[in-house]
Amino acid sequence: MRGLLEQTKKNACVVQDAKIRLITPNLADLLGYNPEEVLDTLLIHYIHLDELPRLVKYYLSRLEGEDVPPVYKTMLKHKDGSDINVEINAGLIPYRGNPAVFVIVKRPNRPK
Repeated sequence: MRGLLEQTKKNACVVQDAKIRLITPNLADLLGYNPEEVLDTLLIHYIHLDELPRLVKYYLSRLEGEDVPPVYKTMLKHKDGSDINVEINAGLIPYRGNPAVFVIVKRPNRPK
């Protein structure tokens, strides 16, 4: 799966045990980091504080098999502290024999 993520142009990651286990270079760049800085760090470091309770609830509920919206808008945090408005598409997958969440992050279309 690592090779697949490294080749894609999408902003994507795999989250397991609340840590980012795999991340595309594009998503790391969107957050202001290089991939090595983000690997094995807690997901909560990249979520806007106002969105943290909702996203933690979605993450835990998804792992429990509960019905959670697969697509939703939220805000992430850039390394410099600025807000990043995004749309998340997330789903449960197996990774290394345990449940994980595969996340695709899209930037909303900006008006021209």
